[in-house]
This record gives sequence, structure tokens and C-alpha cells, in this order.
Amino acid sequence: MNKYLISPLLLTLFLQGCGGSSSSTPPKPPEPVEYNFSLTSQLTNDCGVSSAFTDVELLLQDETWQTIKVYQPNENGEFSFITNDEFINYTLVAQDQQGSEAQGLNVVSFYQASSATPAYYQAQFDD
Repeated sequence: MNKYLISPLLLTLFLQGCGGSSSSTPPKPPEPVEYNFSLTSQLTNDCGVSSAFTDVELLLQDETWQTIKVYQPNENGEFSFITNDEFINYTLVAQDQQGSEAQGLNVVSFYQASSATPAYYQAQFDD
């Protein structure tokens, strides 16, 4: 008879011990991850010699393609900025000329590009 009385008592103790713990400190929000986006813009002449191309700008855009910020390359034709977004939308706007054709603009957009992967732009411009 005693063993029937002990079993419900032990069961009650085990159930009370399995309850959730109450913590007075809320969980810490995750640290934001920063991505260093880089893009190198270059021009290669007919002899295969590459040089920095700086007649280009980068338009960082949101998910609706609204411009967030405009970047200019440094003297080495490099863009670099830090973002919290793993994937970004951006557009490159560069001067463009091939052969004897009139000079114009080369506009290229990139959708959901990885911010952690270095990018390259090969310019098409004849002096």
C-alpha cells in the first residue's frame, strides 16, 4: 500500500522540477554582422595591360531599387564600404566607348550580390 502512495508523490516532484526556469536577464540580441564589400574597377588596353578605371560610380540600392548612397572609387579604381546586409543591390554607372562609337554610359545592376565576395568591373573605354 505504501508503494502506491510514494509513486504519485515522486511523480509530482519530478513534474515540478521540469518547469521552466525564470531568468531576470533577457537574452542578449545577436551582434550585427558586418560585411566589407569591395569592388575593383579596371581598364585593360589592347596590349593586355590593366590600369585603374575611375570614371565609374556605384549606387547602393535598397530592395525597391531606391538609391541609399553613391560611392566613388579611390585612385586605384577600388570601392570599399561596410554593410550589415549579407546581400546587396547595386548599380554601376560608367563611361563607355568602344572603337569609333560615340561615348555613352554603361549601366549594370546587380541583384542580391554577396557582400562578402570581392567584385570586379572591367571597363570598356578607348582613349
